[in-house]
Amino acid sequence: MLKRWFVKEADSRLVTKLSQELRVPFLIAHILVNRGIHTLAEAKLFLQSSIADLYPPEELPDMKQAVARVKKALSAQEKILLCGDYDVDGISACAIVEMKLKDMGAFVTHYIPHRIKDGYGLNETIIKTAVKNGIKLVIALDCGTSDKEIIQGLKKEHIDAIIIDHHHPVPGQLAKPLCLINPKLKDSTYKFKELAAVGLAFKFSQALSDKASLEALDLACLGTVSDVVPLVGENRIIVKEGLKHLRDTKNIGIRALIEASRLDCLKLTCQHISFILGPRINASGRVDTAETSLNLLLSQDLVEARALADVLNKNNQLRQKIESGVFEEALQLIEREIDFKDHRVIVLSKELWHLGVVGIVAAKLTERFYRPTVIISFDGELGRGSARSIEKFHIVDAFSKCSRFLRDFGGHKRAAGLSINKNNITDFKLALNEIAFGLLKEEDLFPSLNIDAEIKLTEINDVLVRGINALMPFGEGNPEPVFCSRKLTLKARPQKLAKDTLKLWLTDGLRSISAVGFGMSSFAGLIQDDSKIDLIYTITKDTWQGQDNIVLKIKDLKVA
Repeated sequence: MLKRWFVKEADSRLVTKLSQELRVPFLIAHILVNRGIHTLAEAKLFLQSSIADLYPPEELPDMKQAVARVKKALSAQEKILLCGDYDVDGISACAIVEMKLKDMGAFVTHYIPHRIKDGYGLNETIIKTAVKNGIKLVIALDCGTSDKEIIQGLKKEHIDAIIIDHHHPVPGQLAKPLCLINPKLKDSTYKFKELAAVGLAFKFSQALSDKASLEALDLACLGTVSDVVPLVGENRIIVKEGLKHLRDTKNIGIRALIEASRLDCLKLTCQHISFILGPRINASGRVDTAETSLNLLLSQDLVEARALADVLNKNNQLRQKIESGVFEEALQLIEREIDFKDHRVIVLSKELWHLGVVGIVAAKLTERFYRPTVIISFDGELGRGSARSIEKFHIVDAFSKCSRFLRDFGGHKRAAGLSINKNNITDFKLALNEIAFGLLKEEDLFPSLNIDAEIKLTEINDVLVRGINALMPFGEGNPEPVFCSRKLTLKARPQKLAKDTLKLWLTDGLRSISAVGFGMSSFAGLIQDDSKIDLIYTITKDTWQGQDNIVLKIKDLKVA
């Protein structure tokens, strides 16, 4: 797909000043300014932040009241029921709070809704389970903000609820529990709004014990990265410090999963969480029950943990197989039903698509076609589905504008869930596309590549690589620095390597360097011996036969 290239401009005087004050290369200061960091104090906080720089948990809405209610439950020996969402964020948040409460002597049990049978959020089963087991306090994690009716049902049974959630409230559905810990509430004065649910659970754990619960940082890191929240502010601190704890984790379940995934603990990165560990934890909730994943994270027995990790591996393989089938069917539907002149949003529906994979398929189609995508599975007259969106289209806001056609919905700017009656699907498609035509320009439907700086190959050296590494961890909101070099020529013929990989050996006349493009072998036929190549890339180090070599990882290229 054609991509738009944007080279970010930065105030050169500001960059020079920051470079001198920090004593870092001009390019590193340039990148920091591009990240919105303009002062020495801001730069030091970004580069040197620690757990001590987290805001006091008591500043979160209702945190003090929630802690008091839990301590009352402990004193009265009341039973506590935890309810967590079935994704990595919800499961890891539930694990943190359950372990903390048990350490404090609480009688605590949990309930994880079934993705397919129950759907997202709190449901009637929570009320029935709480009443049946004599529960007096329910704590919801990564769900509940918009579950107004269920919270009212709990109140009728004289059961208190604490909600620890980070989802935007759905208009008209805001729950009113005893305590609602959500920094996204309109009246919240908390300084950082983007914590994942697991980050809020970590802070809840801190508040309960009056000290930093550093042992939970591995779980907090796992959930934060997996939920793709911006890695800035408190999230960056949690992940940066959490990676250290993850590499030396004492959590038996996490260790077993790392071992089953054939990863090296000492070399774990955010990418390993995003593409290997996170999907395995999610897989059980997609094709079976998320209880398996939660039991793994809570396990105190290595034999049990290894058996559970093996189940997660097998569930992940099954998920991949199911996902592949739904994806191919979705592509066929796009060919038959979607005309991109008339559709700025892809809305696809089919009977009995597996609900556990519709979100992943929506994400893949959004990436391939760069259109907001909604995938709906119908079971009779009721359809449930997931949506993924692009930069310029807030999917939950769009759903709000055509909510008359939906049973319910919720989520974030770029990802959401929904349910709909079959007789509304045609009107929903038309309404959503009408909204998209009003908001999206033609150019918004092409992905953009934001380039931190245009540089010469001679500027690439070990000092620059060390400076880049100091900006880690990379992820949403803090992307890996991207560079551009122009009018490069080939030193040797392009090579096609395994797994659709392209390898180039390039020069600008003064410096030669190797570059690899994963999934880009088709570009080889476009490049002639005398081609002038403009390249967009990130910079990394590759270890081969005991030697470290700087390598460019290609993100895009254009041949003049």
